[in-house]
Amino acid sequence: MLKLVLLILAFAIFTYSQYTKEPTSLPSMELDLFHNLHQEIRSTERLGGPCEKENCLAIYLAPWCGYCRQMHPTIIEMKRKLSKDGINVDVILGMDTPENLIAYAKTFPFSVTLDPDRQFIEAVDGRGVPLFVVSDTKGIIIKKKSGGSNNFDTMKKALNL
Repeated sequence: MLKLVLLILAFAIFTYSQYTKEPTSLPSMELDLFHNLHQEIRSTERLGGPCEKENCLAIYLAPWCGYCRQMHPTIIEMKRKLSKDGINVDVILGMDTPENLIAYAKTFPFSVTLDPDRQFIEAVDGRGVPLFVVSDTKGIIIKKKSGGSNNFDTMKKALNL
């Protein structure tokens, strides 16, 4: 009986600690930016840290991920529509070789960030792709979601945007 009480107490302490953690900040990092217009890497982009808009959305994808490829039209729609709504949207491609990332980057009608070394997904403790990370003006992660829907409105609601 004592073991059961101790087990329940340990679970309660663990659960409480998970919900009382300080919010995680999106760390600042510099990654290569693939410019679709020029079809090459022409600069770097600083990601993370404070967001100039009310909310920022980072979408992390991998070329080998079938679901990421299936969501391709939705990702393009999200970038277009949310940018019009004043939400900064960064698409980050990672978890593969630079050659595969560049080939995948060419399928997007806008510039994307390349992360072959997994800096971003490791910094935000991502567990799968596609990964959607919403941060606020202070760079605090307010929502993190792996997986998604091919419906723009469903994704917007799921991310509280």
